[in-house]
Amino acid sequence: MNTNKDVGEILVENITRLIAARNTNAAATSIKANLGQTAVYDIVTRKSLNPRVDTLAKIANALDCQLSDLFLTQEQLQARGEIFSLFEALPDDARSALQAFLRAIE
Repeated sequence: MNTNKDVGEILVENITRLIAARNTNAAATSIKANLGQTAVYDIVTRKSLNPRVDTLAKIANALDCQLSDLFLTQEQLQARGEIFSLFEALPDDARSALQAFLRAIE
């Protein structure tokens, strides 16, 4: 795990990656998020160093992801994907039992 990256770098990398994965661009993402046309561009170029949480939530929504996805490292995203894949591979009764267990320890 690369612990040398700050939150801003992780945020920029994730937004950039998600924009590319959705075959769109910063301006289109800003418009879809009901933000000013340069809002996403300003974040990914680090012109805007402290975007508001509600702005990031709108960007996450426009990119069809969770707000938390914008802050996870690639290693964390990969681990979460592996966990979800393993969970989905469980038989229904085992999945239900695991869900009940996890709810009980919350």
